[in-house]
Amino acid sequence: MSWFSKKKDAQKKSDRDIKEEYRKLKSAAEKAEKLIARYGKVLEHPSHDALLQPLSSLPKSKEEIRKAFITHLFFLHISRELDENTINALQACYILLANFVDDESANLSYQAWKAFESYDISSIASNETKAAIDKFTQSKDEMDRLNNEFRTIVSKMRANTNET
Repeated sequence: MSWFSKKKDAQKKSDRDIKEEYRKLKSAAEKAEKLIARYGKVLEHPSHDALLQPLSSLPKSKEEIRKAFITHLFFLHISRELDENTINALQACYILLANFVDDESANLSYQAWKAFESYDISSIASNETKAAIDKFTQSKDEMDRLNNEFRTIVSKMRANTNET
């Protein structure tokens, strides 16, 4: 066997490896897309009409959903299917993960929301009102963090594309 044929065999293995990696990534992206779709259904049909929603209504943990967004975003990027409209839609859903809090806090915020909506703030103890406001503030801070995180991911993907 000549040196050239050995190099050609190595190249074939490399091509096979690349195809296998792509197949694995595509499979992971498809699973991610399905999870994002399930999360989207939760966003379409919230547990109640308050801003903060119970964690138990999510199809998976916030971290798993977050990773699904990143996987899906990466796959769309390398497939050259990622446009500004898609980025904006994914970003809007991504940052809404911040609105999912422990069930007790979600219930408390719902009760506070209903009291404010009916102008009956006397029905909520002041410490409960403060706890609800604190959760809203934490949620807003997490939204800001998730927004920055998403924008950083997109910027890094674009920078890597420009380098190659």
